[in-house]
Amino acid sequence: MPRFRSALVGLLASGALPLAVTALQAQDDRYWRQTYGTEATLLSGAVIGRATDVGTVFYNPAGLADVRDPSILLSGHVYEYEKISAVGTDPVGGERFAVVEGSIRPAPSFFGGTIPWKALGRHRLGYSVLTRQKGDVRNNFRASAPVDGQLAQLEFLQTNDLNETWVGPSWAWKATDRLSVGASMFVAVRSQYLRSQVTAQTLSSAGDVGLLSAIREFDYNAWRVVPKLGASLDLHPFSLGATVTVPSLKLWGGGSALFNSTSTGLDLNGDGVADPTFASNLQVDLASEFKSGLAVGFGAGWDITQATTLFASGEWYDAVDAYDVLSTAPFTGQLDGVTRTNPLLHSARSLMNFAAGVRHRFSPSVAGYLSAATDLSAADTTYTLSLSKTLWDLYHVAGGVQLRISQVELVLGGGYTFGSERVEVGGPPQAPGLVASPVEFQQRGIRLIVGFQYSFTGDAGDAPR
Repeated sequence: MPRFRSALVGLLASGALPLAVTALQAQDDRYWRQTYGTEATLLSGAVIGRATDVGTVFYNPAGLADVRDPSILLSGHVYEYEKISAVGTDPVGGERFAVVEGSIRPAPSFFGGTIPWKALGRHRLGYSVLTRQKGDVRNNFRASAPVDGQLAQLEFLQTNDLNETWVGPSWAWKATDRLSVGASMFVAVRSQYLRSQVTAQTLSSAGDVGLLSAIREFDYNAWRVVPKLGASLDLHPFSLGATVTVPSLKLWGGGSALFNSTSTGLDLNGDGVADPTFASNLQVDLASEFKSGLAVGFGAGWDITQATTLFASGEWYDAVDAYDVLSTAPFTGQLDGVTRTNPLLHSARSLMNFAAGVRHRFSPSVAGYLSAATDLSAADTTYTLSLSKTLWDLYHVAGGVQLRISQVELVLGGGYTFGSERVEVGGPPQAPGLVASPVEFQQRGIRLIVGFQYSFTGDAGDAPR
């Protein structure tokens, strides 16, 4: 009888386990992965305390009152090269292995603007559509090798399609010459399809055959409202800003969940006896929900000279307690009568991010930028059956130039992202018997930024000081 642990663990640990975690990462464990707006992107989002462009509807809606004139902002032309490497040790053979994945793709986009209506007086209205999360990952791993006197074959497939879009209006009111308040009311639409599948076969020297087929799949959508409140204070040459993002309010959602684990002729627990399994369950028309928690932001801008401005921002995010993304029910395995569960959990830990940047105007039409930001992971490792997978923290640096030509502001720049973490990687829950293996993950990314803002009057940007 083929020994499942000996024959398959080595194959899976040497390739599929690192790919499994890589595939699951969709950046939704990080809050500052994306930036919105032309100048805000070059400043790594350090603009909570000083409005720079229409992207302020996301960072601090109160800043909309200080955007000088109606404009339309497009900042979707951002292209990103990203590489993730995983290095570990085969827990069976003790050999080192390395897996490297690279991809080039457009980064999530932003579209927004203000409404040109003079009758609003000291009030200002805006709108925005932004991609908050984006992932489209499909990985596969195939291996065939003699292991411990047996022929072992393995195929691992992983799919993660994620899209979360925020859309909504923004309002700002310049209460006094120094104080502005505002609010954005986003409707967040999240859809995600997750599937992991393992197929394995073993053949012993005696001609015994072992088979394993395991599938775990989730498909859901969730609609919610995310209110964001902001205030800004002009204390020339300083400016201050603060925001509160209210925990999201559920609208509706639904989805389905599939669990399948079937094996024959395999020793799953290492006791020398075959452990056949047959457990299959499909649940449809399930209620779904995705939660985002309380966040408090603060920032400042300082005109140290007439041409040079410093920016700094920070944002604290409250923890999100574990909850069921899909309302799955327990089920009973058809062969062994054992009650099983197929949960999809989400939770997040509390954290704080910081960003800082500098802008220097070389002339009225040319400005340069340099910035950096932390992007800590909110992943909670307490729960293994969770959406939280990207455990390593990231750090971003960015820079570029802004060129103002008549009614158009053109931004050209780039950014670099880096981070690493040592992670204990285990096998999928529908394929028992696979042990955990320590893996060192390293992530690197390069961004090319090309954006523009069109002004109706030719006076785009933040208010003069």
